[in-house]
Parts: sequence; C-alpha cells; structure tokens
Amino acid sequence: KQRELAMEDKSYTFTSIAFAGNEGWVTGLPSLMLHTSDGGESWDTLSLPQMDLSTEYILESHFYDQDTGIVFVSGNFTGPIEEARAYRTFDGGQSWMLTELPIEPFEDTFKSAPNYGYVYRGDTIWTGTTQGRILRSVNRGADWEVFQPVGAPPNPVESIAFQDHLR
Repeated sequence: KQRELAMEDKSYTFTSIAFAGNEGWVTGLPSLMLHTSDGGESWDTLSLPQMDLSTEYILESHFYDQDTGIVFVSGNFTGPIEEARAYRTFDGGQSWMLTELPIEPFEDTFKSAPNYGYVYRGDTIWTGTTQGRILRSVNRGADWEVFQPVGAPPNPVESIAFQDHLR
C-alpha cells in the first residue's frame, strides 16, 4: 500500500531503511531521519542535535533492536572531504552519542554514496573509507579498529562482501 509523506517542499533521496518490529527508521539526503512506531502508518522527523543539517549528510543507518542503532554521517556531500562521524542511540533515536572513529578528520571519510560498503553481522560492523581503509567494530560501534591494505594506493572502498559467516 502506497502512502504519501508530508515532506514540505523539499526533495529527498532515501538512503537506508531499518526496522525492528513495528519500529522503523528511514534516512535520506539531504539529511533526513524519519521514525515510525506503528509499522509505517505514520512518521515523525528525528534529528541529531549535534549535526549541521545544511552541511552534514546521513549516509547509512542500522538498528539492532527498537532502542539501539547507529548512523554514519559525512560532511559536505558534494564538496571537499569533511569529517566522517558515527552516532549511536540507545533510546530509539531520541538522543544520539558521537562515537570516536580511528580516521583523521578532513583526510578520510565514508564513501560518499548511500548503501556502499556497510556490512552488519551480529554486533560487528564493517565499513570502508575514501582513502582505502576498512573499519571494523565488534561491539555495535562502541570501539573501532582500522585496517590499511599494504602496498595498495588509497582508492575508495566501494563495497565489502563476505562469502559466508567465516570468510
């Protein structure tokens, strides 16, 4: 069933959708985060108070359950590289906490396209950066480690895939 969403006079591109039961979240460009608690019958706009929505963009979101989730944010979507950030929530998106990432600000950011290079397996997250680094968290984004391919030029990580749960 198709539903109309009142989105003011702006045009958005949805970048990710996540559901845990009837709780759901949609992110979009320019920066937008919507939440539903009734399976999509109605939607409310959420915000990340620390974000400047005119220059920062929500690229990806993932929710583990109705309370716990993470969003990946990159600044200045169409211009020079800005700082990459990740925010975590423990109350369904009502409040957000910045998590520290092991990359240099203004040198490296997430691939500036939605749905590129994010893999979630249980509590583990893998993502790539524009400088060829691979980040991994084994605890839902609380702590991160970085892998730098040896001898490879710093090309953006376009995608990450695994053959099975071991490889």
